[in-house]
Amino acid sequence: MNTRHNTDAIQLAIEHEKRGDDHIQNREFDSAVADYTEAIRLMPASARLFLRRGAAYAAHGDIDRAIADFTKAIRLDPKDAEIYVSRGCLFERQGDIDEATEDYAAAIRLDPKHVGAYYNRGMAFDSIGRFDAAIADYTEAIRLNPGFAEAYSNRGGSNCDKGDFDEAIADCTEAIRLNPETAQAHYNRGNARARIRELDKAIVDFTEAIRLDPKQVIAYKNRGSVYGQLAEFDSAINDFTEAIRLASEDPSLYYIRGIVLRRKGERAMAEADFARARDLGYVAHPSAAGPDPAEWLGNDPTLVGLEVRGRPSPGLPIYRVFVACFFVLSVIAGVCGLFAWYSRDARGLPNAMWCGFAFAFGFLAVIVLGQMLFHMCRKALGRRRG
Repeated sequence: MNTRHNTDAIQLAIEHEKRGDDHIQNREFDSAVADYTEAIRLMPASARLFLRRGAAYAAHGDIDRAIADFTKAIRLDPKDAEIYVSRGCLFERQGDIDEATEDYAAAIRLDPKHVGAYYNRGMAFDSIGRFDAAIADYTEAIRLNPGFAEAYSNRGGSNCDKGDFDEAIADCTEAIRLNPETAQAHYNRGNARARIRELDKAIVDFTEAIRLDPKQVIAYKNRGSVYGQLAEFDSAINDFTEAIRLASEDPSLYYIRGIVLRRKGERAMAEADFARARDLGYVAHPSAAGPDPAEWLGNDPTLVGLEVRGRPSPGLPIYRVFVACFFVLSVIAGVCGLFAWYSRDARGLPNAMWCGFAFAFGFLAVIVLGQMLFHMCRKALGRRRG
């Protein structure tokens, strides 16, 4: 009797699982969760059912419940590398890179030939700037699957971020050869070419990336930056405008377009963009230090050919130290000279000499102080106008 009951329960659980799979195909995630939950009630020791329900939660955006289900699946089947990879992906989505890399490492220990585990761990390392570790994982993924175009593309991106531009271009070119429809490979190669000033080729790559993925905001943004380097301001403005259409809440896009408009002479429109950027929370001021390097290709604001206003010259801090020291010494010398004059004790030197020192250093101190005040006023006025 119990055997027949168990058989009926298993059969019913399988039916609910199939219905859940159908709901997933139709993007009916709530219904899928309900069917998988009923299947789990009937077969509570099935790691596969927890994995399926976790996937439904993840597709619906409920990452915490998805991770909880994947964890239960791991407890039921701790030897399945695929579950660790799935949970690692969710940790990565939450920004918990340490947990993600630990799961990918566990998957690799269970299955040293798991290409996806190396590839996903490479992306996790990439996201926190560990480019050498990312490159090593992408390289292993390529060794295991030489036709893996995305791994070549991502390794090219890591090489570009690391500053190995020739390697980056070679990797992306191989990715494009394997799969010409890989938008990210064209985008990554465009970045590398822009960094070595192959600007025309960079525009070609960004244009192809946009053709393959018309909603890739960063491709419009970087192509616009390169147009700015070439002083093709209308084309740059068009690209930033399209990027804003796709991501209207990104304050950096308004800020960058404002810089281009200012270079073009459209100051009123530029000020409107700067104001919008500030309203959206962008903290940089256009007259303070120019474009935020993090928002431009390769942390190089000169790449876009836009002016960086108000940035101090490399020697300015030393100049300020010299001026401050000279001013202090001038004041001290002047005070000593006046003290000698009034005390009539110049330690063997004529009082007139001390008076001359006092007058000269006092006069220079006034000049230095006036110059410092002049620079401070000019800087303040520049900010008000910028």
